[in-house]
Amino acid sequence: MAFYNGLSEKIKFSVVLLRLLLYLKIKASEARSMAFYRCLREKDKDKGYSFNGILQRFE
Repeated sequence: MAFYNGLSEKIKFSVVLLRLLLYLKIKASEARSMAFYRCLREKDKDKGYSFNGILQRFE
């Protein structure tokens, strides 16, 4: 029974660790996407473009 309890605790720890890593990966991905969008928006502001899912020229 002690072996089972120890194994159970290790599995719980692994699950928590994996959830944390997945959360951090998602947050990093969101940050990269937002940085890309901001950079694109700043570059295109000078050229007269708007980013609405696709690039469109202002008339």
